[in-house]
Amino acid sequence: MTTDHIGMTRLVFQAVRLAAGAGSLRGHVINGKPSSATLNTARERHGRLNRRDAELAVVPPERDTTCAGHSVCGNKRGHIPGSCSSNPASRNAGCLAIRLARSAGDHHTVANVLGMLSYQHAACGKPAAALRFAEAAVDHTTRSLPLVRARAWGRLATAHAVAGDVPAFRSATEQCRTLLQHRRDDDPPALYYFTDDQIAAETGHALVELAAATPRHARRLLTEATEHLSPLTHNGPVSGYQRSALLHGIHLARAHLLAHDAEATLHTLLHLADRVPHVQSIRCRSLLGRIRRQAGTHIHSSDSSDSADVFAMVDRALSIS
Repeated sequence: MTTDHIGMTRLVFQAVRLAAGAGSLRGHVINGKPSSATLNTARERHGRLNRRDAELAVVPPERDTTCAGHSVCGNKRGHIPGSCSSNPASRNAGCLAIRLARSAGDHHTVANVLGMLSYQHAACGKPAAALRFAEAAVDHTTRSLPLVRARAWGRLATAHAVAGDVPAFRSATEQCRTLLQHRRDDDPPALYYFTDDQIAAETGHALVELAAATPRHARRLLTEATEHLSPLTHNGPVSGYQRSALLHGIHLARAHLLAHDAEATLHTLLHLADRVPHVQSIRCRSLLGRIRRQAGTHIHSSDSSDSADVFAMVDRALSIS
């Protein structure tokens, strides 16, 4: 099960709990999806859940032509295709979470899942789909709490970055920051992580994506990305967020690599090699392995006498399960 899939499954269970009302559900996961028993329990406790909602968890992906775009986003922005994710199981989980959350009247979770689907598409390099889901999330939060709206605008900023639209990215990021200043005591607990530091991290990552998509602005964008990502990379372990430090360090290494700064790239990779054993994240290991291979292709011993040693240390860290 991928990291994104695990995260989406958690959202499904959150939606199931909300739809079921008070009390815990003791179901489990089969092939990465909520069991039929879990969903049947939810249906028994909440009459508004229909058979189709439950079957979304177990029906083969190719048979399911209904998704968030049909049930939530059928608005003025038009139709969103049924393929929500390159991971079919994750797609089913996301669609199910949206349906269950809507059944429970929990619009915050609907928007959050739409944003996650946008993020997944952005990570897969699919800007058109990422934009459609992010725009749907923003539309869905028009009357929501400021923090929920800020989360949706942050997803939209990332989608614009992957699409290479600098002005739209700047505008969405500013809207996100403005909304974040209006926190409330009744903000959804699930968004506890969405702080100024998180926005800085996402902004830094987005700027790297923008630089890759718009080469003529790359130098300026990469400099800005480095300013956002460097403090997070080095301060993460102090604040206890090892995974965040590793993830954003990987984005920092990519920024240095795109800027053709061999020494800075190697220095960052060496720093990351020490972090890997302390983080259990399939996604981080995959991304680091990809950056390591790219660096190995573009950085040679003539660029730095330490390159072979650094690459060996990263490879050794990644080989440890």
